[in-house]
Amino acid sequence: MSDIDLPEFYACGAMPKAGDLVSFGSRDTRMIVSRVLYGNDETKILCGDTEYSLSLTRLVARHGQPEIQ
Repeated sequence: MSDIDLPEFYACGAMPKAGDLVSFGSRDTRMIVSRVLYGNDETKILCGDTEYSLSLTRLVARHGQPEIQ
């Protein structure tokens, strides 16, 4: 393992960004990412005032990307 670890990605391969719509768990709760927190051990996302593990989230939509028609 190197001294500098690469940031974590969503399961789909996208880097987490503020403004992403993500879902959590079996109830498919959806929230907007307000901030991404890169730590030493794990990347976390902030939705409102609550931190969530990136490994528990699924990217639903990316903020600012136009729809594919």
